[in-house]
Amino acid sequence: MYMYTRGYCSEELIQDAFVKAAVARRTEILEFLLATGRVSMEGFERGLEAAATSGSIAAVTYLDNKKLSSLQGIHRAFEVSGSLAVTKFLYKTEKIPAQSMTAALKNVTGIGTMIQMHKKDREAIALFLCKEGCIPAEMICTVFAMTVYDLAGMVESLYGNPCISRQVVCAALQQAADSGHVNIVRYLMDKQVISQRIKEVALLSAARSNHAAVARLMTPSDSWSPARPNRVHASPPAHVQGLSVRQGGQCDRRDHSAVATAASGAVVGDG
Repeated sequence: MYMYTRGYCSEELIQDAFVKAAVARRTEILEFLLATGRVSMEGFERGLEAAATSGSIAAVTYLDNKKLSSLQGIHRAFEVSGSLAVTKFLYKTEKIPAQSMTAALKNVTGIGTMIQMHKKDREAIALFLCKEGCIPAEMICTVFAMTVYDLAGMVESLYGNPCISRQVVCAALQQAADSGHVNIVRYLMDKQVISQRIKEVALLSAARSNHAAVARLMTPSDSWSPARPNRVHASPPAHVQGLSVRQGGQCDRRDHSAVATAASGAVVGDG
């Protein structure tokens, strides 16, 4: 306010100040800047999106009540929400299409845009979106098997979903081992649908990626030898290769189409 009254009131400065005030949750400054009549729709939507990403329910509620954003702006804010409170608020008060629901799930699991937030909110948002029934089975399989974060709570909750086949579970274990996700590996490694052969490939992947905690978890204490990872087999079985799992057990994030085939529930033997 002080700077504005001193002549620092160009359109660019106004828009930037509006976005920063939204992130800082300073609704009194947002009110002041809106009263100047110099906040553009683009600037307003940038502020709404920034407030949503910051996870501020107070700032999002304030801005949403102004009814100055386009539907596209609201959808973008929903897709990058940084807290469960913001996600639920926008879902209940606005018409959120299935496409934005899917985009939000991709973002919160790290497959899309990377968003900083607490792990508790990340898992809660992912589960909320999955339970609303708007997410395609293909995408549920993808986030289960390829989440960038160690979201063991999400994996555990989705494990019983009908679309999560044996192939998807095997791919999830290998991706978790390759990424060093100890909690996901701990939850999946004893599942009966995962053969010893798959576990060996996952162990090799963890060892090659220097994820010692995962490798120790998957290896009996009396036989653990980090200097000799080649004691396990080097090549994944053919049906796992078909699930877009590269040599060494890492799922290829560039191609989700193969994981989608698991939504049909097909199971192939380990050979």
